[in-house]
Amino acid sequence: MKQFSIKHRPRKFEELFGQDFIKKDLIKRAATKNFPRAMLLRGLHGTGKTTTAHVIAMTLQCSNPDSEGNPCGVCNSCKSIIEERFDRDTMMLDGSQIGQKDNVVEFTSVINIKPMYDKNRVFIIEEADQLSTGASNALLKVLEAPQDNVYFILLSMVPGGVSPAIQSRCQVFNFKPISIRDMMMALKTILEKEGLWNDPSIPNTFRTQGLAAIATASKGSLREGVQLLEKCVIGEYWTPEVIQEALGIVDEASTYKVLTGLLDFSKDESIWNTVSSADPAELYNYLTLILSDAMICKTTGYVKNEFYADSTRFIASHPNAEKLFTILTEYPQLSKPYVRKADLMAALASYYLKYNNHLVENRASIPIRTIKHT
Repeated sequence: MKQFSIKHRPRKFEELFGQDFIKKDLIKRAATKNFPRAMLLRGLHGTGKTTTAHVIAMTLQCSNPDSEGNPCGVCNSCKSIIEERFDRDTMMLDGSQIGQKDNVVEFTSVINIKPMYDKNRVFIIEEADQLSTGASNALLKVLEAPQDNVYFILLSMVPGGVSPAIQSRCQVFNFKPISIRDMMMALKTILEKEGLWNDPSIPNTFRTQGLAAIATASKGSLREGVQLLEKCVIGEYWTPEVIQEALGIVDEASTYKVLTGLLDFSKDESIWNTVSSADPAELYNYLTLILSDAMICKTTGYVKNEFYADSTRFIASHPNAEKLFTILTEYPQLSKPYVRKADLMAALASYYLKYNNHLVENRASIPIRTIKHT
């Protein structure tokens, strides 16, 4: 069985998720084959840069495009790219490898070769920000004198990593992290293609809370979201609690539940199981991030994430929110570059002991055994 991330990889621009403006631009270009000679696709990992580069290359090379310019996906040119063989006139290069002197010479010489099999020569350069000075200068000279039927697609995860001179000769496409809503729609589409969306053995809560947990944990990376979805389907992890425990992830939805319990001084075992099993650094990051958003909402009314607007407003209005926020942000051990579970638990214990009125009122009644020392 093919992995979901390979099996359901988009083959047309209209299948891309989360990059609406880029998709709209490229769909128009596909209809007229009006692509820039040099393009820079820039953004975080898993946001669709490599997939988009493949679709652009297929669109430029396809032998049998449809009436809207979409690649057929079955001709030799398309299959070479889909299967990542790159044995025709589309080449996939690693920017960190081109930097060696011999490779720079080979790179500049191969550019001048005319297409042997396809319509164009297409060069996809991954990690373009890793190009050496020599390789960047060689590429710049080529871009200054663009050739017919030669296209460059540069990929970079580093903002400003590609030299300004090269950027100025490229059409730049900025890929943003995939939103939670778009991520959930993409995961829903994959479940539909797998015939699982209406599967009665999958509880309805997975289609909402489960997908929300995966979407949040993927941190804007569609690739990571699809990989987590596949793990859940194979392992039959359907609830947010099981997803978190089985995959070792912390998501915003479960953190809201934990946070609400902490604010109410809950003794719910499931909440403390979540706190205990979660990665302390990730949980601390989510707790402080959500509380920060709540503090901003309380003073300005601004809500950053509309998906969790009601929860944010509830936390902002809670009388204990500022107390917990103070403990977490001012507890000395949590200011270190890494967060230990013991320090996070100590901070939460300090919050309970300091502010839980029930504990404070009954502390005197707690039996204390004295030991005589000789």
